[in-house]
Amino acid sequence: MLLCWETIKKKTADFKSFVRLLNERIPGGGFAIKDTAERIEERLRVKCSLISNQFKTASGRKKKDLLSGSYRMNIFLEEVQSVEMLHANLEKETKMKKNPQGAHTLAE
Repeated sequence: MLLCWETIKKKTADFKSFVRLLNERIPGGGFAIKDTAERIEERLRVKCSLISNQFKTASGRKKKDLLSGSYRMNIFLEEVQSVEMLHANLEKETKMKKNPQGAHTLAE
């Protein structure tokens, strides 16, 4: 998956972040990593780049091992968003899309 993410980054003009890609892979959507988690973003960026570079020079069994490998990373509590926070952010974005002027109302 990390190899795919590196490819996505290189081929997508409007690539946002590795954290967003990670959040899409969390099963159940019970939590999400904050978009501001720079530590996680940097670790994923470096690891994806490393895997990509290793894959270029690998062949045979080494390539197979790279594809079947895994990567573990600690995620701290302050880097996680709760379901409630995600729901609040979604409602806020939905309101912003309905009213592009932001907080302005018809009464103003």
